Amino acid sequence: MTDSAFTTEPAAPTIEKTPEPEFPQFRLIEKNLHVLTSTQGELVLPLQVKTKVFRRISEIDDEMKQLFAMLDDLGDAETPRKLDELDIFETQKIVGRFFEEFAAKAQATVGESQRSSNS
Repeated sequence: MTDSAFTTEPAAPTIEKTPEPEFPQFRLIEKNLHVLTSTQGELVLPLQVKTKVFRRISEIDDEMKQLFAMLDDLGDAETPRKLDELDIFETQKIVGRFFEEFAAKAQATVGESQRSSNS
């Protein structure tokens, strides 16, 4: 029998792995939502939406078609193309955050109007 029932092998080197950054990443700058995506770079989504966009989507009966019609009008001409190339779950996060920021802006605007009329 040997001195030890277990042989001691050198410990394997520890490799620390940096966690992957989560995407999308958001920054609110003035009237725009800046989104850093996993594969398509940065998107800039304006939080100011023209009335004609709402008029056009109100004529569409299907909610999914309404959503895509609105996305087609956000940002520059490349924005819809870049959104189309993202994973659907990443796109859902972007759309969700856009509507959160849009709703917050709308509430702030209504609050400002009420304060102005109360003066």
